[in-house]
Amino acid sequence: MENRFQIGFWNYVPTGEIDNATAVADWKRMGMTLPMSWEYEDGKSDKRTFLDLLDRCKNSGMQVIVCDSRTRFTALQEKGEKAFSDGVRAAVADFGAHEAVFGFHIGDEPNEEQMPFAVQAYRTVKAAAPHLTPFINLLPYWEDYADVQAYDEHVAYLDKVVKDSGMEMLCYDYYGQMATNEKERLLDLYFKNLNLFATVAARNNIPLWTTLLSTAHYNSKTLTEDDIMWQIASAVAHGVRGILWFYVYFADLVNGSYRNYPIAGYAQEAEYGDVFYYLSRQNRIFLKHFATQLQGYTLSAVRHVNVSFGGTKLFVPNEFEIADVKCVVNKEAPLILSRFVSHDGNVKYILVNNDREKSVKTEVVYKDGIAAARGQAPDGWLAPGQMAVLTL
Repeated sequence: MENRFQIGFWNYVPTGEIDNATAVADWKRMGMTLPMSWEYEDGKSDKRTFLDLLDRCKNSGMQVIVCDSRTRFTALQEKGEKAFSDGVRAAVADFGAHEAVFGFHIGDEPNEEQMPFAVQAYRTVKAAAPHLTPFINLLPYWEDYADVQAYDEHVAYLDKVVKDSGMEMLCYDYYGQMATNEKERLLDLYFKNLNLFATVAARNNIPLWTTLLSTAHYNSKTLTEDDIMWQIASAVAHGVRGILWFYVYFADLVNGSYRNYPIAGYAQEAEYGDVFYYLSRQNRIFLKHFATQLQGYTLSAVRHVNVSFGGTKLFVPNEFEIADVKCVVNKEAPLILSRFVSHDGNVKYILVNNDREKSVKTEVVYKDGIAAARGQAPDGWLAPGQMAVLTL
């Protein structure tokens, strides 16, 4: 699988409920490269409508994760191996040859009891369509009620899941970074999850993906554009190559604690919320100005400056080509400094303002004999959650 940056979103809308042309235009406008498709249910969904969606995505330069009920691990669990295998083969025959298809959706958040079915389903789908990349999303590490309590044991557990399934990319979801209570603990756990899953992905030489928050609900705050920018920057600085946003569509304008959704009321007359435009700007800014600079580079080290979260190592002066990072304004600001290396040994750094409320003015000091990097913010200022790429 080509290890390029991907951005998509979770999609639960049944095939045919939203006009394909309108939807694909919206997805493109939001900067999506790999959205999830409509939900397709064999025997109920209209196949021609679904194929039209795939055609439109291809023509717009997007691929999709196909959400087909026949390839979900829950179908294996409910129907048994024979019926599941038959369904997978039929799904691949229907859609597997289309150029817009990235892979089939295996399922979401299997717990420890469900994991053997998820592993088997992944292997079955991969065998039926070896040219595609199956997608599965895993539960985060929660410490207090995870399947496996100890951090190191959870790393080993996930490592075994990846190896047993032959997983080609590792994805999980976590939204505690936007919590309105227990903010410090849940923010620390955000970074702990990034480090934990990055460790497993690196051990298995596969890309790391994560699901970030775009729709406020439950304990989470209403998102600002800085929140969207910070989530992208902090995840990428910890080695993430793929981002899925949770999520975009709501049929109703009022739905429990869910609020400030990107697109709501599509069953009547769609309303585009602020987050639609935040996603549009920040996804496209990242893809145009940062992803292109980081393509072909792999994370070699990540350090936090001034304040460590999630067990991330603190930056030590003179550890790398960058001798020191100073905060001239907002002097105690938390920063992220990440070192990336290309296959031929070229080096780039990401510098992120990890303060989510205040801007910071930085000064980067290089070791003797190393020229100042190209690409640094010209005046050293970084907005809350903003990143800069430094090319040596």
